[in-house]
Parts: sequence; structure tokens; C-alpha cells
Amino acid sequence: KREASRDPRLLNSWAVEQVETSNDFCTESFAWHIISNGLNLQIEHHLFPGLNHCHLHLIAPVVQETCREFGVQYKVYEGWSD
Repeated sequence: KREASRDPRLLNSWAVEQVETSNDFCTESFAWHIISNGLNLQIEHHLFPGLNHCHLHLIAPVVQETCREFGVQYKVYEGWSD
């Protein structure tokens, strides 16, 4: 259903594929950031693999807003119960 209403330019988009096949986890946890070396922000890491992990949290809100704007599913799990 979402595919039918999506902008046709996004149907075969590499970036959309990266976002919709990844998910972020424990984004508010400094401990998980340290344990995972910043890779708890998988979506941002897949979109910008050359960006230092210390900066991923800075672009996460922009990526989330852009996904919302274009109707791209952005998945984030903040805890084990999500």
C-alpha cells in the first residue's frame, strides 16, 4: 500500500533501501553508544558509512525528519520491550 502512494523516484532508491532494511536501537543510551562504537545508529551508518561514528547522533534527527517528509519507514527500538 505504501509503495503505491510513494513518489516514483523513491521506488528503486538505494537510500530508501538502506533506511528500510536497517534499524536504530537504544539511541538515547550513552552506554550502548560506547558498547556498539556508535553503530546503534545503523540507519545513519548505512547512509553515511564514511562519517565518524561520533557524529552519527548529530545527523539522526535530520535523517528522521527527511524520512517522515518523504514517507520512508524509519525504525528505532529504544529498549528490549520495543
